[in-house]
Amino acid sequence: MMKRMLWLKVIGLFVLGFYFSTISAQQSGQLIIEAQIQDLEASLLRTTQHQQSVFQQFQMLQEIRRFEVAQDSFTTLSQSPQAGGTLNSPIVDYDDAVRAKQDRQRKLQQYTLDLETLYQRFQELESEKRMIMEQIDLLNRQKKQKVE
Repeated sequence: MMKRMLWLKVIGLFVLGFYFSTISAQQSGQLIIEAQIQDLEASLLRTTQHQQSVFQQFQMLQEIRRFEVAQDSFTTLSQSPQAGGTLNSPIVDYDDAVRAKQDRQRKLQQYTLDLETLYQRFQELESEKRMIMEQIDLLNRQKKQKVE
């Protein structure tokens, strides 16, 4: 009888230990998932901030390019004979004028390339953000399933 009582106590302690270890493992799993979610949210914030920075660079460069295009149009217009440019403008060396026009064209082409690069980077960051958000959603679903 004593052995049986002792045996029941041992089995009872074993069952309780297993029960508490299961609860502890679930809580540990929840903590791991929560830590992963926090890491991903921090990564999402950094990516969003980087994307905002790229967008601001894009906007500034776009405005600079617009200004250059307007300046180029104004310079061309003011030098045209129809606008009276030959009477009011100083005489410009042809080679200097051609060189200046080529420089402006190169600058505009470089601005265009830089804008395309920034746009592509913005799109890459948007894709990265989507992937991070999908991972966060997946972990949140896992967390809810473990609670249920």
